[in-house]
Amino acid sequence: MNDQQKSKENKSQNEDEIDLMEVFSSIGRGIQGLSSSIGNFFLAILIYFRKFCLNWYKFIIPAMLVGLGIGISFNFITYTSYESEATIKSTFLKGANFLNEIDKLDKLCSDPISLAKVLNLEDSEAISLKSITAQGFNSANNIYEQYGANEETLIIKDSLIRYDLVNEEIFKVNISTYNELLEPTKIQSALKTYLENNEYLVKEFEINKNGLLKEKALIENQLVEINKLRGTLSEAIKVRIEKEKAGEIDDSAVRIMMDNGKSSLKNEDIPVILLDKDLALTQQLNEISSELYLTEKIQFITPFNAFYSKSYSRPTYGILGASIGFGIIFLIAILLDINSFLEKKSKESNYKKY
Repeated sequence: MNDQQKSKENKSQNEDEIDLMEVFSSIGRGIQGLSSSIGNFFLAILIYFRKFCLNWYKFIIPAMLVGLGIGISFNFITYTSYESEATIKSTFLKGANFLNEIDKLDKLCSDPISLAKVLNLEDSEAISLKSITAQGFNSANNIYEQYGANEETLIIKDSLIRYDLVNEEIFKVNISTYNELLEPTKIQSALKTYLENNEYLVKEFEINKNGLLKEKALIENQLVEINKLRGTLSEAIKVRIEKEKAGEIDDSAVRIMMDNGKSSLKNEDIPVILLDKDLALTQQLNEISSELYLTEKIQFITPFNAFYSKSYSRPTYGILGASIGFGIIFLIAILLDINSFLEKKSKESNYKKY
Protein backbone atom coordinates (compact mmCIF):
# COMPACT_ATOMS: atom_id res chain seq x y z
CA MET A 1 0.00 0.00 0.00
CA ASN A 2 2.83 2.35 0.89
CA ASP A 3 4.62 1.48 -2.37
CA GLN A 4 1.53 2.37 -4.40
CA GLN A 5 1.15 5.70 -2.55
CA LYS A 6 4.81 6.58 -3.11
CA SER A 7 4.45 5.65 -6.78
CA LYS A 8 1.48 7.99 -7.14
CA GLU A 9 3.36 10.83 -5.41
CA ASN A 10 6.39 10.38 -7.68
CA LYS A 11 4.15 10.31 -10.75
CA SER A 12 2.38 13.49 -9.60
CA GLN A 13 5.73 15.22 -8.96
CA ASN A 14 7.02 14.21 -12.42
CA GLU A 15 3.86 15.59 -14.03
CA ASP A 16 4.31 18.88 -12.15
CA GLU A 17 7.92 19.11 -13.36
CA ILE A 18 6.81 18.40 -16.95
CA ASP A 19 4.12 21.10 -16.72
CA LEU A 20 6.65 23.60 -15.36
CA MET A 21 9.09 22.77 -18.14
CA GLU A 22 6.34 23.30 -20.71
CA VAL A 23 5.57 26.70 -19.21
CA PHE A 24 9.20 27.81 -19.42
CA SER A 25 9.48 26.38 -22.92
CA SER A 26 6.40 28.34 -24.00
CA ILE A 27 7.84 31.54 -22.52
CA GLY A 28 11.13 30.90 -24.31
CA ARG A 29 9.37 30.29 -27.62
CA GLY A 30 7.33 33.46 -27.11
CA ILE A 31 10.43 35.58 -26.44
CA GLN A 32 12.21 34.03 -29.41
CA GLY A 33 9.19 34.70 -31.61
CA LEU A 34 8.95 38.30 -30.42
CA SER A 35 12.65 38.91 -31.08
CA SER A 36 12.28 37.38 -34.52
CA SER A 37 9.22 39.55 -35.25
CA ILE A 38 11.02 42.74 -34.19
CA GLY A 39 14.04 41.80 -36.30
CA ASN A 40 11.85 41.06 -39.32
CA PHE A 41 10.02 44.35 -38.83
CA PHE A 42 13.21 46.41 -38.93
CA LEU A 43 14.50 44.34 -41.84
CA ALA A 44 11.30 45.04 -43.77
CA ILE A 45 11.71 48.77 -43.09
CA LEU A 46 15.30 48.72 -44.40
CA ILE A 47 14.23 46.81 -47.52
CA TYR A 48 11.38 49.24 -48.15
CA PHE A 49 13.67 52.24 -47.63
CA ARG A 50 16.24 50.81 -50.07
CA LYS A 51 13.52 50.17 -52.61
CA PHE A 52 12.22 53.71 -52.15
CA CYS A 53 15.67 55.26 -52.72
CA LEU A 54 16.26 53.19 -55.87
CA ASN A 55 12.84 53.90 -57.39
CA TRP A 56 12.52 57.55 -56.43
CA TYR A 57 16.07 58.90 -56.64
CA LYS A 58 15.16 60.97 -59.71
CA PHE A 59 12.71 62.91 -57.52
CA ILE A 60 14.64 62.76 -54.23
CA ILE A 61 17.76 64.59 -55.47
CA PRO A 62 15.89 67.55 -57.05
CA ALA A 63 13.60 67.84 -54.02
CA MET A 64 16.55 67.95 -51.62
CA LEU A 65 18.34 70.52 -53.77
CA VAL A 66 15.23 72.70 -53.86
CA GLY A 67 14.82 72.34 -50.10
CA LEU A 68 18.50 73.21 -49.58
CA GLY A 69 18.11 76.35 -51.67
CA ILE A 70 14.92 77.39 -49.89
CA GLY A 71 16.53 76.88 -46.48
CA ILE A 72 19.58 78.99 -47.32
CA SER A 73 17.40 81.67 -48.95
CA PHE A 74 15.20 81.76 -45.86
CA ASN A 75 18.28 82.41 -43.75
CA PHE A 76 19.16 85.40 -45.96
CA ILE A 77 15.71 87.00 -45.87
CA THR A 78 15.07 86.55 -42.13
CA TYR A 79 16.63 88.67 -39.40
CA THR A 80 18.99 86.93 -37.00
CA SER A 81 18.03 87.60 -33.39
CA TYR A 82 20.40 87.89 -30.44
CA GLU A 83 19.65 87.55 -26.75
CA SER A 84 21.06 88.45 -23.35
CA GLU A 85 19.78 87.59 -19.88
CA ALA A 86 20.17 89.19 -16.46
CA THR A 87 19.03 88.32 -12.94
CA ILE A 88 17.49 91.24 -11.07
CA LYS A 89 16.60 91.67 -7.41
CA SER A 90 13.77 94.11 -6.82
CA THR A 91 13.06 94.48 -3.11
CA PHE A 92 10.49 97.27 -3.42
CA LEU A 93 8.75 96.42 -6.72
CA LYS A 94 7.74 92.81 -6.26
CA GLY A 95 5.84 90.01 -7.98
CA ALA A 96 3.20 90.99 -10.49
CA ASN A 97 4.06 94.70 -10.16
CA PHE A 98 7.57 94.08 -11.54
CA LEU A 99 6.32 91.73 -14.27
CA ASN A 100 3.72 94.29 -15.37
CA GLU A 101 6.41 96.96 -15.83
CA ILE A 102 8.48 94.63 -18.01
CA ASP A 103 5.36 93.65 -19.95
CA LYS A 104 4.72 97.34 -20.72
CA LEU A 105 8.21 97.63 -22.22
CA ASP A 106 7.71 94.43 -24.22
CA LYS A 107 4.55 95.84 -25.79
CA LEU A 108 6.38 99.07 -26.62
CA CYS A 109 8.87 97.08 -28.73
CA SER A 110 6.25 97.29 -31.50
CA ASP A 111 6.36 101.10 -31.13
CA PRO A 112 10.12 101.86 -31.10
CA ILE A 113 9.67 105.66 -31.09
CA SER A 114 7.74 105.51 -27.80
CA LEU A 115 10.16 102.91 -26.43
CA ALA A 116 13.11 105.19 -27.21
CA LYS A 117 11.50 108.01 -25.20
CA VAL A 118 10.64 105.77 -22.25
CA LEU A 119 14.10 104.20 -21.99
CA ASN A 120 16.00 107.29 -23.19
CA LEU A 121 17.59 105.38 -26.09
CA GLU A 122 18.49 106.32 -29.63
CA ASP A 123 15.75 105.54 -32.16
CA SER A 124 18.05 103.09 -33.96
CA GLU A 125 18.68 101.22 -30.68
CA ALA A 126 14.98 101.03 -29.84
CA ILE A 127 14.11 99.81 -33.36
CA SER A 128 16.55 96.91 -33.00
CA LEU A 129 14.86 95.63 -29.82
CA LYS A 130 12.68 92.60 -30.56
CA SER A 131 11.34 91.82 -27.09
CA ILE A 132 11.85 92.40 -23.35
CA THR A 133 10.47 89.63 -21.15
CA ALA A 134 10.73 88.57 -17.51
CA GLN A 135 10.01 85.54 -15.37
CA GLY A 136 10.03 85.06 -11.64
CA PHE A 137 13.07 83.12 -10.46
CA ASN A 138 10.97 80.15 -9.28
CA SER A 139 9.07 79.99 -12.55
CA ALA A 140 12.22 80.35 -14.69
CA ASN A 141 13.92 77.49 -12.82
CA ASN A 142 10.85 75.21 -12.80
CA ILE A 143 10.70 75.21 -9.00
CA TYR A 144 6.93 74.73 -9.11
CA GLU A 145 7.21 71.51 -11.10
CA GLN A 146 8.90 69.63 -8.23
CA TYR A 147 5.55 69.46 -6.44
CA GLY A 148 4.10 67.10 -9.04
CA ALA A 149 0.45 66.96 -10.07
CA ASN A 150 -1.41 65.11 -7.32
CA GLU A 151 -4.19 66.77 -5.35
CA GLU A 152 -2.20 67.60 -2.22
CA THR A 153 0.88 69.01 -3.94
CA LEU A 154 -1.25 71.04 -6.36
CA ILE A 155 -2.51 73.01 -3.35
CA ILE A 156 1.09 73.72 -2.27
CA LYS A 157 2.04 74.65 -5.83
CA ASP A 158 -0.93 76.99 -6.18
CA SER A 159 -0.16 78.64 -2.84
CA LEU A 160 3.48 79.18 -3.83
CA ILE A 161 2.48 80.72 -7.16
CA ARG A 162 0.02 83.06 -5.44
CA TYR A 163 2.64 84.05 -2.86
CA ASP A 164 5.24 84.76 -5.57
CA LEU A 165 2.79 86.92 -7.51
CA VAL A 166 2.83 89.30 -4.54
CA ASN A 167 6.21 88.81 -2.85
CA GLU A 168 8.78 87.47 -5.33
CA GLU A 169 11.87 89.69 -5.49
CA ILE A 170 14.23 87.91 -7.92
CA PHE A 171 13.55 87.82 -11.66
CA LYS A 172 15.22 86.70 -14.85
CA VAL A 173 14.93 89.36 -17.57
CA ASN A 174 15.60 88.49 -21.21
CA ILE A 175 16.26 91.04 -23.97
CA SER A 176 16.12 90.02 -27.63
CA THR A 177 17.52 92.26 -30.38
CA TYR A 178 18.36 92.23 -34.08
CA ASN A 179 21.54 94.24 -33.47
CA GLU A 180 24.45 92.11 -32.29
CA LEU A 181 26.52 95.23 -31.55
CA LEU A 182 23.99 96.74 -29.14
CA GLU A 183 25.74 97.62 -25.86
CA PRO A 184 24.37 95.48 -22.98
CA THR A 185 25.57 98.00 -20.38
CA LYS A 186 23.59 100.81 -22.00
CA ILE A 187 20.41 98.73 -22.13
CA GLN A 188 20.96 97.68 -18.50
CA SER A 189 21.41 101.28 -17.37
CA ALA A 190 18.29 102.37 -19.28
CA LEU A 191 16.22 99.54 -17.81
CA LYS A 192 17.45 100.23 -14.28
CA THR A 193 16.63 103.95 -14.54
CA TYR A 194 13.17 103.16 -15.88
CA LEU A 195 12.35 100.75 -13.06
CA GLU A 196 13.82 102.97 -10.31
CA ASN A 197 11.51 105.81 -11.38
CA ASN A 198 8.39 103.71 -10.84
CA GLU A 199 6.13 105.67 -8.46
CA TYR A 200 5.20 102.68 -6.31
CA LEU A 201 8.86 101.64 -5.98
CA VAL A 202 9.93 105.17 -5.02
CA LYS A 203 7.27 105.33 -2.25
CA GLU A 204 8.19 101.90 -0.86
CA PHE A 205 11.89 102.80 -0.94
CA GLU A 206 11.29 106.09 0.93
CA ILE A 207 9.12 104.38 3.55
CA ASN A 208 11.83 101.78 4.17
CA LYS A 209 14.55 104.46 4.27
CA ASN A 210 12.63 106.65 6.73
CA GLY A 211 12.01 103.63 8.96
CA LEU A 212 15.71 102.81 9.02
CA LEU A 213 16.63 106.45 9.75
CA LYS A 214 14.22 106.56 12.70
CA GLU A 215 15.63 103.31 14.05
CA LYS A 216 19.16 104.64 13.59
CA ALA A 217 18.31 107.87 15.48
CA LEU A 218 16.75 105.87 18.33
CA ILE A 219 19.86 103.69 18.70
CA GLU A 220 22.14 106.71 18.58
CA ASN A 221 20.11 108.31 21.41
CA GLN A 222 20.41 105.12 23.45
CA LEU A 223 24.16 105.11 22.93
CA VAL A 224 24.33 108.74 24.12
CA GLU A 225 22.42 107.79 27.29
CA ILE A 226 24.76 104.84 27.89
CA ASN A 227 27.79 107.09 27.51
CA LYS A 228 26.29 109.51 30.07
CA LEU A 229 25.67 106.65 32.46
CA ARG A 230 29.22 105.41 31.99
CA GLY A 231 30.45 108.90 32.84
CA THR A 232 28.30 108.95 35.96
CA LEU A 233 29.54 105.51 36.91
CA SER A 234 33.15 106.60 36.39
CA GLU A 235 32.65 109.52 38.79
CA ALA A 236 30.99 107.21 41.35
CA ILE A 237 33.91 104.79 41.16
CA LYS A 238 36.38 107.63 41.74
CA VAL A 239 34.43 108.73 44.83
CA ARG A 240 34.39 105.20 46.15
CA ILE A 241 38.14 104.77 45.65
CA GLU A 242 38.74 107.99 47.61
CA LYS A 243 36.48 106.77 50.42
CA GLU A 244 38.25 103.42 50.48
CA LYS A 245 41.56 105.21 50.86
CA ALA A 246 40.13 107.30 53.67
CA GLY A 247 38.64 104.19 55.33
CA GLU A 248 35.11 105.56 55.03
CA ILE A 249 33.61 102.75 52.81
CA ASP A 250 30.73 100.67 54.24
CA ASP A 251 28.18 98.12 52.93
CA SER A 252 25.72 100.80 51.93
CA ALA A 253 28.22 102.29 49.48
CA VAL A 254 28.68 99.17 47.37
CA ARG A 255 25.33 99.55 45.59
CA ILE A 256 24.25 102.09 42.95
CA MET A 257 20.64 102.79 42.02
CA MET A 258 19.72 102.41 38.33
CA ASP A 259 16.65 103.04 36.18
CA ASN A 260 15.49 105.99 38.28
CA GLY A 261 15.79 104.11 41.55
CA LYS A 262 13.62 101.15 40.49
CA SER A 263 16.42 98.58 40.76
CA SER A 264 19.90 98.31 42.20
CA LEU A 265 22.96 96.35 41.10
CA LYS A 266 26.36 95.72 42.54
CA ASN A 267 28.66 98.29 41.06
CA GLU A 268 31.09 95.61 39.84
CA ASP A 269 28.28 94.23 37.56
CA ILE A 270 27.32 97.55 36.00
CA PRO A 271 30.36 98.07 33.70
CA VAL A 272 29.84 94.59 32.17
CA ILE A 273 26.13 95.23 31.55
CA LEU A 274 26.83 98.63 30.03
CA LEU A 275 29.54 97.18 27.82
CA ASP A 276 27.27 94.39 26.54
CA LYS A 277 24.48 96.85 25.84
CA ASP A 278 26.88 99.23 24.11
CA LEU A 279 28.25 96.44 21.89
CA ALA A 280 24.76 95.20 20.96
CA LEU A 281 23.53 98.69 20.04
CA THR A 282 26.71 99.46 18.11
CA GLN A 283 26.27 96.27 16.10
CA GLN A 284 22.65 97.17 15.31
CA LEU A 285 23.74 100.67 14.31
CA ASN A 286 26.39 99.28 11.94
CA GLU A 287 23.86 96.92 10.35
CA ILE A 288 21.35 99.73 9.79
CA SER A 289 24.04 102.03 8.41
CA SER A 290 25.17 99.29 6.00
CA GLU A 291 21.59 98.67 4.88
CA LEU A 292 21.06 102.38 4.27
CA TYR A 293 24.27 102.59 2.25
CA LEU A 294 24.03 99.31 0.32
CA THR A 295 20.31 98.94 -0.36
CA GLU A 296 19.50 99.70 -3.99
CA LYS A 297 16.10 100.22 -5.56
CA ILE A 298 17.02 97.78 -8.33
CA GLN A 299 19.98 95.42 -8.00
CA PHE A 300 21.50 93.39 -10.85
CA ILE A 301 22.68 90.11 -9.35
CA THR A 302 24.02 89.00 -12.74
CA PRO A 303 24.26 91.74 -15.41
CA PHE A 304 23.49 91.55 -19.11
CA ASN A 305 26.42 90.08 -21.03
CA ALA A 306 27.26 90.29 -24.74
CA PHE A 307 24.36 89.31 -26.97
CA TYR A 308 24.47 85.81 -28.44
CA SER A 309 22.63 84.34 -31.43
CA LYS A 310 19.54 82.20 -30.89
CA SER A 311 18.85 81.68 -34.61
CA TYR A 312 19.91 78.69 -36.67
CA SER A 313 23.08 79.02 -38.76
CA ARG A 314 22.96 79.06 -42.58
CA PRO A 315 24.13 75.41 -42.96
CA THR A 316 21.50 74.34 -40.43
CA TYR A 317 18.77 76.04 -42.45
CA GLY A 318 20.10 74.29 -45.56
CA ILE A 319 20.08 70.86 -43.90
CA LEU A 320 16.57 71.43 -42.56
CA GLY A 321 15.35 72.44 -46.03
CA ALA A 322 16.93 69.39 -47.68
CA SER A 323 15.46 67.12 -44.98
CA ILE A 324 12.00 68.57 -45.54
CA GLY A 325 12.36 68.00 -49.32
CA PHE A 326 13.36 64.37 -48.73
CA GLY A 327 10.51 63.91 -46.24
CA ILE A 328 7.90 65.21 -48.70
CA ILE A 329 8.99 62.76 -51.42
CA PHE A 330 9.06 59.90 -48.88
CA LEU A 331 5.54 60.78 -47.72
CA ILE A 332 4.27 60.86 -51.33
CA ALA A 333 5.82 57.42 -51.97
CA ILE A 334 4.17 55.96 -48.85
CA LEU A 335 0.77 57.39 -49.80
CA LEU A 336 1.04 55.97 -53.34
CA ASP A 337 2.01 52.53 -51.98
CA ILE A 338 -0.90 52.59 -49.53
CA ASN A 339 -3.25 53.52 -52.39
CA SER A 340 -1.91 50.66 -54.54
CA PHE A 341 -2.35 48.21 -51.64
CA LEU A 342 -5.96 49.33 -51.06
CA GLU A 343 -6.77 49.04 -54.78
CA LYS A 344 -5.32 45.52 -54.83
CA LYS A 345 -7.39 44.47 -51.80
CA SER A 346 -10.50 46.02 -53.37
CA LYS A 347 -10.02 44.03 -56.58
CA GLU A 348 -9.46 40.81 -54.62
CA SER A 349 -12.62 41.43 -52.63
CA ASN A 350 -14.67 42.01 -55.80
CA TYR A 351 -13.18 38.91 -57.42
CA LYS A 352 -14.23 36.71 -54.48
CA LYS A 353 -17.80 38.00 -54.70
CA TYR A 354 -18.14 36.84 -58.27
